[in-house]
Amino acid sequence: MRDTMAPFPAPPPQAQLVRRGIYAHIRHPQYTSVMLASLGWALVWHSWSSFLVACLLIPFFMAKARHEEHRLRERFSEYASYAQTTRWFIPWIY
Repeated sequence: MRDTMAPFPAPPPQAQLVRRGIYAHIRHPQYTSVMLASLGWALVWHSWSSFLVACLLIPFFMAKARHEEHRLRERFSEYASYAQTTRWFIPWIY
């Protein structure tokens, strides 16, 4: 059984590094979408508490992405070059 639902999933042995589609522009599209949806929710509901939670997701997902990238660098020799040319969360910015 794969541990994709684990807090820090490891790439399975048969995994391949995907560099096309959304992954050609950002390395962590799922985290980006959760952060943007959270900020959008806070704006729609004019909720300061939701905005605070959305802001707290940013350092959380940054730390999670760093940990996962360590595992990806161990698994894929080409990940370092991919990371140099592709942004973390926002295309062409960050």
